[in-house]
Amino acid sequence: MNSSLLAVHTKVAGRVRFRLKPRPSAPGLWSWLGAETRRLPGINAVRTNTVTGSLLVFFDPTEDLPDITARIK
Repeated sequence: MNSSLLAVHTKVAGRVRFRLKPRPSAPGLWSWLGAETRRLPGINAVRTNTVTGSLLVFFDPTEDLPDITARIK
């Protein structure tokens, strides 16, 4: 997948919302993306939204946001 991952909301500790540009249209791809992201170290939960093209990631607040972003990319 050749997309850009943009952090659009980072104000809450331990939570970040990413937008994917361009937004993938295949629902199966979103399921896969959520499942693979959940498997990463430090990630507690993930929610995907196919309508908005966003990925909401809940992570250990002691983790560094740039490290979390790099793992997801």
